[in-house]
Amino acid sequence: MPTLPKGTGVSHFTERGYRCYRYLLRGFILVGLNDYKILLASDSGLFKVARLFLYLLKPILKAMKFFERGYILAFK
Repeated sequence: MPTLPKGTGVSHFTERGYRCYRYLLRGFILVGLNDYKILLASDSGLFKVARLFLYLLKPILKAMKFFERGYILAFK
């Protein structure tokens, strides 16, 4: 779902105990929305560079609420 229904946000899921992830690059990179931990599908050099890039931009992207928009995976 590209956007959540009106009145439903990421905080709605995290308050109910769900782990929420924003997925980037077709799911090869997951960013945890509870703790903003960056998970990689592979330990290749390209993904490590992408992790470093996201790590450096994380404060700016958090302030812009970039990770809360787009496709989100939520599960318990």
